Amino acid sequence: MADRARHFAPAGQEEAAEVVGWWHDVVEDTGVTLDDLREDFPEEIVTGADAMTRRQGGRDVYYRRVAAHPLARAVEQADRDDSTDPARTALLDEETRARLARKHTHSRGRARGGVTPPARRRTPTA
Repeated sequence: MADRARHFAPAGQEEAAEVVGWWHDVVEDTGVTLDDLREDFPEEIVTGADAMTRRQGGRDVYYRRVAAHPLARAVEQADRDDSTDPARTALLDEETRARLARKHTHSRGRARGGVTPPARRRTPTA
């Protein structure tokens, strides 16, 4: 997923987006802290990893942080694309696939800082 973040990163920040993609999970899942990252990485990496790190406060707080940080937005978009890759979702049952599609549609809209687009309505066929 981290390499995919390069494609969504602001121009000139492709490498930084990839690094944020690697480190945000490390901060969430290990004993490595944001202060540890500050010892070796520029502040834009640390603030991007901080924006992506899930913690108490709920999804809306998380999505506001992500929407406010360009590198975090790139990583979130890459993460959603990775999670919704047709090759991966084809392995899921229909109910799980539909549930995750709704979840990821919502998260894409929130992470962009915008409104979640309405679900597409199917037009009846004759």
